[in-house]
Amino acid sequence: MQLRRLELQAIGPFAGREVISFDDLSESGLFLMEGPTGSGKSTIIDAIVFGLYGNVAGGADSTNTRLRSLHVGRNVESYVDLIFTLESGTYRVRRTPQYLKEGNTANTPATAKLWRISEAALEESLLDAGEILENRVSDTSIAITNLIGLNREQFVQTIVLPQGKFADFLRLDSGQRTDLLSQIFDMSEYATITAWLKERASLANQNSAAAKSAFVTAVSNTAAALQLGEDDAQELENSAREAALVRQTDSLLDRLQQELEGAQVRVAAAQTAAEQAQEKDEAAARELEVAQSLAMNLRKRRQLLERKGELETRRADIQALEEAIKRAKDAEPVARETNSARQASEELSAARYAWEHAPMEEEFAASLAGKVELEKTTAADFSDLLARGDQREGELRREEGSLAELAGEEDELEREKLEQEEDLAEVSRIASRLDQLQAQAEEIEAERLTTAETITQLRETANRVDGAQAELQSAQDQLARAVQVTELREQEKREEAEDQNCTRQLEAARQAAQETFNLWQASIASELAVSLRTGEACPVCGSVEHPAPAPTERLLASADEVKVANEELEAKRERAKAAQDALAQTRAQIGAYSGVPEVAQAQSHVDNGQRSLREAQQAVADLHAAEQKISEIEKTRKANDSAQKELSAQRAQAVARSESRAKRIEAQTSRLVAKRMGFATIKDRLSAVTAAAEMQRTWNDRLRAVSVAQEDYSQREKDLASALEASPFSSVEHATQAVMHPNQLQAHEAEVENFRQEVRDAERELSTPGIAELTGEEDPRLEEKTQAAQQYHAAALRARDEATSAQDLAANASQQFQRTTQRRTAWQREEETTGPIVRLASLASGGQESLTHIPLETFVLQRRFEQVVAVANEQLSEISRGRYELVRTNEKERGSHQVKTGLQLEIIDHAASGDMQRSTRSLSGGETFFVSISLALALAEVVRAENGGIHLDTLLIDEGFGSLSEDALDQVMRVLQNLTNGGRAVGVVSHVAQMGQMISTRISVQPREDGSSTLTVTA
Repeated sequence: MQLRRLELQAIGPFAGREVISFDDLSESGLFLMEGPTGSGKSTIIDAIVFGLYGNVAGGADSTNTRLRSLHVGRNVESYVDLIFTLESGTYRVRRTPQYLKEGNTANTPATAKLWRISEAALEESLLDAGEILENRVSDTSIAITNLIGLNREQFVQTIVLPQGKFADFLRLDSGQRTDLLSQIFDMSEYATITAWLKERASLANQNSAAAKSAFVTAVSNTAAALQLGEDDAQELENSAREAALVRQTDSLLDRLQQELEGAQVRVAAAQTAAEQAQEKDEAAARELEVAQSLAMNLRKRRQLLERKGELETRRADIQALEEAIKRAKDAEPVARETNSARQASEELSAARYAWEHAPMEEEFAASLAGKVELEKTTAADFSDLLARGDQREGELRREEGSLAELAGEEDELEREKLEQEEDLAEVSRIASRLDQLQAQAEEIEAERLTTAETITQLRETANRVDGAQAELQSAQDQLARAVQVTELREQEKREEAEDQNCTRQLEAARQAAQETFNLWQASIASELAVSLRTGEACPVCGSVEHPAPAPTERLLASADEVKVANEELEAKRERAKAAQDALAQTRAQIGAYSGVPEVAQAQSHVDNGQRSLREAQQAVADLHAAEQKISEIEKTRKANDSAQKELSAQRAQAVARSESRAKRIEAQTSRLVAKRMGFATIKDRLSAVTAAAEMQRTWNDRLRAVSVAQEDYSQREKDLASALEASPFSSVEHATQAVMHPNQLQAHEAEVENFRQEVRDAERELSTPGIAELTGEEDPRLEEKTQAAQQYHAAALRARDEATSAQDLAANASQQFQRTTQRRTAWQREEETTGPIVRLASLASGGQESLTHIPLETFVLQRRFEQVVAVANEQLSEISRGRYELVRTNEKERGSHQVKTGLQLEIIDHAASGDMQRSTRSLSGGETFFVSISLALALAEVVRAENGGIHLDTLLIDEGFGSLSEDALDQVMRVLQNLTNGGRAVGVVSHVAQMGQMISTRISVQPREDGSSTLTVTA
């Protein structure tokens, strides 16, 4: 930690901007901060500590309120700007304390900002050219504490030693000193090692305990698998649980091994018994199977013989049925041809009846009249009649085609007539629409003339808008001035009352401030007496003895109360001045508004102007609407004219089409009327011809069907005669009697076939091996052999279950025993690895394995502290000329409740009467000073030599050098000079004249007549 530069303004007695370059002061190593008592020397140390931590050096004994200078105006900013260097880099911090700015009623909050800057920027005074690390008060304090490695209390105990705090390190109890030194020497590495060892030991113990627990569980599971008795199993589990070491379980493992071997012997015996029982079971089963087969064959032979006897009784019936089936099959061709001939005869009769009763076409019937008798026609007559009928149908079809063409022309004529009617209707509609458009045109022209007249009137009114706006603006301006004058007169009344009130308050505050100041002047001595403490240096003379302090009952007022009274007076003065200025300004404004009318009159002018403007603006809007309306009227008129022209053209075209179509309709109608032949329409004649053609076609088709049926009937008669001749029957009647229904025939055939198959099956099964050789007298003894087989099978099942159970028990027990040996091996491995790490952790944490019971971190810290004490004794021996010596002790101070950490200090007094070891609290003021400074210098020296600790390259001492004798002061100065040889900077605060003669490099603080101070740096 090295201080580089300090800049401050409006801090304590320093009203102006002051800059201190510690780089310049550090070149000589030792520098002095001198000045009269109360001039502001300690303020420099307060500023340094405030810049770093946001609080002054005094801590709980002081407050930040003394930072704000009483010698500047409220608009002057108070700030501290400090640059310092650490191992991690160079940093700049700027802070402002809380204070009240002019014009504010609440305090301006404190601010803070932290930068990291480069050496180049520092050399070129480019202090703002750095990286901003923090810009909030709390975050800045935390960041600097982390960077330095010391909090504010530790900082003022090791680097900056302010008044009243110098001996704090000496007076710390053992525990507090441990915390401080741990921060300074960075004991985190040893704490990390100890924590790591404890964590590993805890994990090792957990693993070992888990391994043992797994072993105990495995032993219990093995005993359960062996189905040992409850007492034996519990005994084994207790033995495993009570064993502290793995080797104590050897006998337990041997017993489990013996039990497992016994289980395996039982398995072999059970398997042998099961095999023997299985052989007997299989032999009995084979004998039972033979007896069952014999009994089944005897039963089947008996059933087959009974079935064969039944079949023989049916044989005569089956033979008769076979003969009937044969006759039925011989009669089938005759019956089939008989049915065909009968069906052909029926079809011929039906066809002839349909032909004879079919209607005939009129002309065709007339041509046959008297020439042909249909009832007497034969097959020979059919051909001639059919030819004549087909000829007549052809004539009718040709006439039908011609009439179909004429019917199409007739349809076209009807469409022409419909279109003619539509055209005539369209001409009528167009004429009606033209009449409507003409009426609309007259209405449009009337509306156009009315709108044009309205536009002329509106344009005259709309031209008055600009004049109305100007008149309204003038009236509104007058109204605004009238309102403002009224408000100013009300404001004048309020400000007159405020001015009188402020004047009274100012006079009262002036009297109160004067009275408080007079009381404080009479109480200065008593105020100093209140702050005196026995054994602590007087802030005026530096003496630790205070024989005659002023009585405290004379303390009538304090400096803070004077300050508060003056601030209140200044606030009242500023408020009174502001009230006077405001009243004068208001009266001047009222005078500038002469000749302004009253508000009511001005408001009437505004209302009239607004009404005139609204009328003119409405006329503008109406004019715009009227102009748009006349434009729309013109568009409507043009559209009407265009529609009339278009409709007139459409009417002319429709009239021309209608006249041309009327001529075509007249000519076509005359031609078609001649073709109707007495019918109303061509379609009616076509329908009559089509009906006649269809009638002729039907007659022809039925005649053709009669001819075909006649030929089919003749052929069927011939086929029947041939079938009867080929059959064994003499007549159709005999053959018909032998015929069977197909279903009946099929059933009889199936019955015969089933009989034959049953006979074959019975004979085949009786000849099969196992039945053919039987006589029916054999005895299988089935019941006896069944009972024997069941008994042997049950015995085999029991033996097999017992063998399986014994085998499963042995296999499970073997598996559990193997798991037990594995768990024992795992426990042994954990036991072998746990011991060393547990012992190391116990040593590091000062546990049972440690002879001293001192943790590793404390042990290392003791060695460091012994180094500090050794170096301190070198300084102390020189300062005290060998009389005093510090010694570290492991004992707690009598009457204290501190933790025993081995960092307690005692002093050895090598007096002429003999050595005496006593508490450091027994030292006098001067003794305390040079013992404390020896410790502080030694601590800085040892830390500087350490790698990894906090570098203490700057030391500031603000303590009672005035309490030292001339000889002791010389010794202290030699020690301080020796400290600077290694590049360390040591600053001392003192008003002792002898020190000013010894130290040339200095910061001189000079008070001014107004009570403020300034400083000069001599390097």
